[in-house]
Amino acid sequence: MKKLLKEPFFHFILIGIVLFLIYGMVSNKTNSKNTILINDFDISNIISKWEMQWKRAPTEKELQNLIASNIKQEIFYQEALNMNLDHNDEIIKRRLAQKMQFLSNDIAYLKEPTQIELKEYYKTHAEKYLTPNPYSLYQITFSPDKRKDNYKDALETLKQFPNASFDEMQQWGDKLPFAYFFDNVNANALGLQLGSKFPEGIENQELNK
Repeated sequence: MKKLLKEPFFHFILIGIVLFLIYGMVSNKTNSKNTILINDFDISNIISKWEMQWKRAPTEKELQNLIASNIKQEIFYQEALNMNLDHNDEIIKRRLAQKMQFLSNDIAYLKEPTQIELKEYYKTHAEKYLTPNPYSLYQITFSPDKRKDNYKDALETLKQFPNASFDEMQQWGDKLPFAYFFDNVNANALGLQLGSKFPEGIENQELNK
């Protein structure tokens, strides 16, 4: 055993194993930090913020730009953290201190409501606890990015094919990277994907039976 420990080849193998293990640990850590995931929840938040500001849903091109901007911001954020730019920054310290103050104030005023208070609150705000209406529908899109007058094209198509099936109508719409069929989706989720005014627009529409 002592003779083996003195062999240069054994030292070479041992060093190689250590380097391999270190590289694996660093590589996995780096890859996880450099991964940016944009899921459906993130996209719904992006769309909601846009609708709050502009009172309409973003177009396909606008949504792509918003997602790209969000990814760019996340890249800069992660690089700033890697460079420790958040350390000794008075603005960041002040902002975090404000957040902690708001959280501590909210927690300080929290108290468990009584059964009577809960019942009274429910009676006053009963409409907030109603289950949103579910909808199943197809959407055929006439994009303003691909047409001069998308609203006019949509009306003319409906007039020309008033009793056409979805398969017949689909060929007249524009292809978009979004779902074209919604199955039993509630009004809130539908509003996040297609705009807050969309559920309101179909609420009083006559349904096919």
